[in-house]
Amino acid sequence: MNQPERAVSHLEVLRRLGRADAPSLLLLGDIYTNQNLNHLAVAAYQEALGLERPATAAQAIRIAGTLTARGQFDDAVDFIGRIRTSFPDLEDRQELELLNLEAEIALAEGNEEEAAEILERIVDRDPMNGRALLTLGNYYAGQEEFEEAAFFFQRAEALPNFAAEAFVDHARMRVAQQEFGDAVRLLRRAQEIRPRDNVARYLEAVERIYQMRRL
Repeated sequence: MNQPERAVSHLEVLRRLGRADAPSLLLLGDIYTNQNLNHLAVAAYQEALGLERPATAAQAIRIAGTLTARGQFDDAVDFIGRIRTSFPDLEDRQELELLNLEAEIALAEGNEEEAAEILERIVDRDPMNGRALLTLGNYYAGQEEFEEAAFFFQRAEALPNFAAEAFVDHARMRVAQQEFGDAVRLLRRAQEIRPRDNVARYLEAVERIYQMRRL
């Protein structure tokens, strides 16, 4: 019997005796997760949340993140609901973590409108969330709501860690609108911040089209 199997055997004995505490059940769930025994892992996680002394909110949110990252979206949604029931007074930071997970799940399942609604709640709480701003910009660009998209791109452009990506995404939208001069300006800004070969090639192509349109 290898070490994980011995650990599982020991933890399951504690569990059957009603002596497994939250850390033990979380460890058991993590071992089952590593063994791809997803239904057993989820059961252990849920049990840890239902104890008289349950797992902490931070531990529970970590589990929700793990389930989301593994593509177990139904389990993740269920677990997020349990977290909100068990911890009605989450810190703002923790509530934002759950909202980000919910948006990620909605996007992965193709529920773009639902994701956009969640992301707008995120940026209301966290105006500097560059990833949410970019995702909203691209969502509204895809809906051809260009003014709304530009609003979110411009907010992301003001954030140093997201500016280069925001300028490129904004430029792509301007190309789709055939506003090539604006696209060139935006791409040049992106290159000033973080030069990249693929963006340079894209800039050259857009510049050629822009010059041809001006003839």
